[in-house]
Amino acid sequence: MSKSERQALKAIVVTVLLLAATTLLSAQSQPQMITKSFTPDTGRPLSVKIRGDGAEIMIKGVARDGEGRARYRFDEEHFTASLEWEPEKNTFRAILDMDLHSFDTDDEEHESELKVLLPRRPEVDLDCSLKAGVVDLDGGGLTFNELELALWAGELKATFPTPSNKVIGRVEVDVKLGEMHLNELGNLACEELDVNGFAGEMTLDFSGSVSMRREARIDLEIGQITIYVPKGMAVQARISKLGFLAEVDIPGGWRKEGRYVYSPGTSRGEAELRLDIRGGIGAITIVER
Repeated sequence: MSKSERQALKAIVVTVLLLAATTLLSAQSQPQMITKSFTPDTGRPLSVKIRGDGAEIMIKGVARDGEGRARYRFDEEHFTASLEWEPEKNTFRAILDMDLHSFDTDDEEHESELKVLLPRRPEVDLDCSLKAGVVDLDGGGLTFNELELALWAGELKATFPTPSNKVIGRVEVDVKLGEMHLNELGNLACEELDVNGFAGEMTLDFSGSVSMRREARIDLEIGQITIYVPKGMAVQARISKLGFLAEVDIPGGWRKEGRYVYSPGTSRGEAELRLDIRGGIGAITIVER
């Protein structure tokens, strides 16, 4: 065998070994999946409880003969999970555990994705708490009886594209570090909304078609608070800020009285939407649109 032939053979062997190693590593890192289906009793609220260390979580309503479904796709080397249905309690429960010190949604090797599809017929008690990652709630078609969302670090988005005919006494949303986007809150029949955070960005959009008196308490220590209100809505806002460290921007034509601001034609006690906004270091912006 000539020198050139030996070099060619060596190159082929190396290539084959590299391909085999790549195939083996790929096989070892293939994500796993577990699923759970459940059919709740529509005569009482469906309780949904989600707890997680790190994940991307998507929750939405679907019309499918009263059946709910959950699917968890994950890297079994770093995550473990349990999806449980307790029919006697009408409760779906998901526990997502992680053995890493951090979670990065851009890291494909550490995949952790939970998708929950909820039937639209029963009222829903949703309690979702995640340490790190993404929470995306599409409340279209769902009727909430209770709603609590909590995230330590990451991004939380909740959208309510369809009007709800069930009045909720109180809704709590808490994002310690990261971004929060609450859209079409005017479709959520909520009497009291508590929104809290430490550092990041908050966007609250009160557009929607459910007419009722609402009160929203919004608290962010460091960062940007942006609130969108429908043009012509009667709004009263009490704004507390940390001196010159927080900038405040309100729409033209609004009236300011001490810490209170009012939309045109609105007097104290007459507002359809009452805001209590507490900002620290950053900016507070109210936009009328």
